[in-house]
Amino acid sequence: MAILKFHNAQAVQEIRIGVHELNCIGTLPPHDHPHIYMNMQESVICPYCGTRFRFDDGLQPTETNPPGCHFEDTDPDQR
Repeated sequence: MAILKFHNAQAVQEIRIGVHELNCIGTLPPHDHPHIYMNMQESVICPYCGTRFRFDDGLQPTETNPPGCHFEDTDPDQR
């Protein structure tokens, strides 16, 4: 399974996600930062944008709290 990408276009301090491995992209393209892979147990902070990601086992892999922070690549060249 591919590592899912998440963004913080809402500029919140924390995003709860349902996976332990992720790519943070910052905000939405074309203003995203380098896509950084992170692996966490409970939480992790992105060194580029400072977003804290926290694991929530009540969420599905593409579900986030706040909603809408999962990023779906539509262009295969953007991977």
